Amino acid sequence: MNHRPNWELVFKANYKQLLFVCAAFFLMVLIGCLSVSFVIQRETQTSVTVALSESEKTIQSYLREPRIAFNAIYMTVQDMLDRGESQSEIRAYLVRTTQSMYGQKEGVLGFTGVYGFIRDEFLDGNNQALGKDFIPQQRPWYQLAIRTKQAEYTAPYRDMNADNTGGSVISLAQEIHGKWGDYYGVLSLDIDLSWVITYAKSLQLREDGYGMIVNQYHYIIAHPNENVNNLQLKDLGEDYAAISDALRRNETVTAKRVRDFDGTSAIVFFRELYNGWYIGVVMPTRSYYADLYRTASILIALGISLTLFLSYLLLRLSAAKMQSDEENQSKSSFLAVMSHEIRTPLNAIIGLSEIQMRKDLPEATHNDLVKIYNSGASLLGIINDILDFSKIGAGGFELVPENYELPSMINDVVQLHLVRIGARPVTFILELDDTLPVSLLGDELRVKQILNNLLSNAFKYTRKGTVTLDIRWEQRENAAWITFRVIDTGIGIKKEDLGKLFKEYSQVDTRTNRTLVGTGLGLTITKTLAERMGGSIEVASEYGEGSVFTVTIRQEIIDPTPIGKDTAGKLKRFRFAEDRRARHGSLDCVYMPYARVLVVDDIPTNLDVTKGLLLPYAMKIDCVQSGQAAVERIRTEKVRYDAVFMDHMMPDMDGVEATRIIRQELGTDYARNIPIIALTANALVGNEEMLLSKGFNAFISKPIDTLRLDAILKEWICDRQPEETLHQAEQAKEEQARAEPGTNRDRARSGPGGALTGKRASGIDLQTLAQYYDSEDTCLYILRSYVKHTPALLEKLRAIPEGNLADYAITVHGLKGSSWNIGANEVGNLAEMLEHAAKKGDRKMVAANNGKLLAFTETLLAELQALLDGIDAGAGEKHRRETLDTDMLAAMLEANKRFDAMSMERTMTELEQMTYADQADTELILWLRDQLDNLEYGALRERLEAELARRGRS
Repeated sequence: MNHRPNWELVFKANYKQLLFVCAAFFLMVLIGCLSVSFVIQRETQTSVTVALSESEKTIQSYLREPRIAFNAIYMTVQDMLDRGESQSEIRAYLVRTTQSMYGQKEGVLGFTGVYGFIRDEFLDGNNQALGKDFIPQQRPWYQLAIRTKQAEYTAPYRDMNADNTGGSVISLAQEIHGKWGDYYGVLSLDIDLSWVITYAKSLQLREDGYGMIVNQYHYIIAHPNENVNNLQLKDLGEDYAAISDALRRNETVTAKRVRDFDGTSAIVFFRELYNGWYIGVVMPTRSYYADLYRTASILIALGISLTLFLSYLLLRLSAAKMQSDEENQSKSSFLAVMSHEIRTPLNAIIGLSEIQMRKDLPEATHNDLVKIYNSGASLLGIINDILDFSKIGAGGFELVPENYELPSMINDVVQLHLVRIGARPVTFILELDDTLPVSLLGDELRVKQILNNLLSNAFKYTRKGTVTLDIRWEQRENAAWITFRVIDTGIGIKKEDLGKLFKEYSQVDTRTNRTLVGTGLGLTITKTLAERMGGSIEVASEYGEGSVFTVTIRQEIIDPTPIGKDTAGKLKRFRFAEDRRARHGSLDCVYMPYARVLVVDDIPTNLDVTKGLLLPYAMKIDCVQSGQAAVERIRTEKVRYDAVFMDHMMPDMDGVEATRIIRQELGTDYARNIPIIALTANALVGNEEMLLSKGFNAFISKPIDTLRLDAILKEWICDRQPEETLHQAEQAKEEQARAEPGTNRDRARSGPGGALTGKRASGIDLQTLAQYYDSEDTCLYILRSYVKHTPALLEKLRAIPEGNLADYAITVHGLKGSSWNIGANEVGNLAEMLEHAAKKGDRKMVAANNGKLLAFTETLLAELQALLDGIDAGAGEKHRRETLDTDMLAAMLEANKRFDAMSMERTMTELEQMTYADQADTELILWLRDQLDNLEYGALRERLEAELARRGRS
């Protein structure tokens, strides 16, 4: 016997879910209305564009025949005049032509006559007797022909005939010149405008809408209200006057709201025609938005209906759940069905809350939005698991193989899970084979997903003890069979539950694990991923002791070079991220004062980094921020460079295209042979071969490896110099060493008492960073550049573009490279993930993580700014001087001539640590700082020379 459910208990148990359903569908209706509004307006604009385009073709067709006829008549009259025929013969020809056109069933549309003022006599094809008031030279057709010297249509005007009943016409008129330049007069052909007015009335894209035609002088040629014909557009009111001004400025007039001539609100569109006329479409505002109002009503009704239906469905399912022992399975099935429907409004909730968080809101409101965003993101993660599993079951799941670096992948996974430990007494251990190959081909994202699922479970169910990730491999032919073992000392799994582990929506021992949240799909997805990669998953566990999960997958080998004991050791100590800096000691840089290089990068911070690494070589360094500028430098040859360091990805013209133009289009031996070195943050295996095939001579990945940079400078610049040049450079180096005991770089290295000693910012070891750049001054210079220029990149990233994500990918690529250059790996790695997502067109991934990237970067910038402010404050209070120290200005000028940015920065800092009695000196210091920050070395040099001369120093 069935018992009726206790609806009061059912409602109390599910009122939160009901509120969620109502809120979700309210948001769905809201977002739907906004989306429909956008779609309707876009489709309306598309329809208007098509209609205006078709109208242009129609009008062009209507006006083509009169022009053809006019050209034929013009040539005949011109020929008769050149032959010296009489006025009566010409008049007779015009009369015959007019009668002939009237007699044609399919003749010139709207033709009313052809006539002319020829040899100081008016010759009319209609043979009308016009009164004394008729003066041809004062008629619009005559004045237009005299003014324009070519065949043009007049503005509309009232035709003058014998009984003064002429209608509105336009005339096509032109001066008559003989073949030898003789001036004979003006020929004109009249066209009745009634057809144009009729056609304008037919341009009704919405109820009560209409069209109008305006000539090139903004006179109204055709309008349904004949009282406004022959008026100028601006005479219809202030709004139309503004539109007339916009048309004169060649601006687009699309969906502009105006007060129409009859006082009603309307939406107008205008398009310029081929002959300089304009065609406009006018729609009453109520008609323009009628579809939106109807759709909104339908969406509201549908939303209410669906809300009621789903609320009822939820209550019915919950009631059945409370009466059944299978309540967990029922709820999970319902969630699986609903997940697809919830994802769309949930994405809207996350996206809209992120947009609102960017605004200047009260703190309480902002905090509420943060909670909404975080809750939505967490829920979306659960739903994504469900959708992943649904994709797998539906056969729509595909692996995307790409080359990837195995040590970097392992490091990314390890660093992610280190934060899961928190304050718990859990130790994370990494064990791996030091013979693992460096580079593999596979779906790196899905390999990470396998490891993340296994490690997430291990940390979730281990309250104390250890979690170990053990990685081994064996080679079979050209494939690497990688075995990942995750060993934990957690709660373990009962034997009777082992068979349930890989079943969908399954969580074993739910009583013990009642505080843990999840879908139960992680291991099911992991099993499917492993099998898709040609492998398998196994589990061994003892309840109360822990578990061992073993996954084996097959990956192709790209680079079989072993990762080595050093890298393996750093991974085990969780220090791999510092490896690329720690392995760089102080280089004995070759002195190259004879060399001049061009650095090309759209990100100012990257320019400063590259320049800072090149400065110890004493070469001259020029910087530009675009591929076009680099091409122009090579084209003009005002300065001949020994090498070009070219960024790979830049907006408008990237490094590949700039190199192609230099190599193939400039056509000089200099352009074909100059060494061009690629700089890129995309250090994928195979990328180097691609760049070399595109005309680059060498390749350096970002962050720049100083050992690699040193080797390239020696190969492509130093080794190409004659022995005499190298000998002179060595002598110059020795002379400078004698003149300046202890080089600038030696003095600037970060020692135990350095400003950066022991300093960290968002995980960056700044002392290690200074050692990497071999100079604390260089490090501070680059950090200041990052703080100065990164906010501009963040502004570009705040608004995700609606269309192609290519520009977003280029901008986030620049943030990735500049962040890696200062050791901000958390920001750099997240930027890299978003760059890959943007290149794949994965807008959802970009939208879900863009806010996190902005927040991480802004936090980093704030910490760096505070650090730099502290260093500046520690430099001591400012001393007052009556005048500027000309010795310091001279030192800065000499450093400028050597392109020694570090010395200029040090001198600039010293100058800024003083106050001056003369306000002009203070303003000069501010100007010098601005020029130095913006790399304006030419302007800086000219001003320093002028100031020194003015102060009596030559």
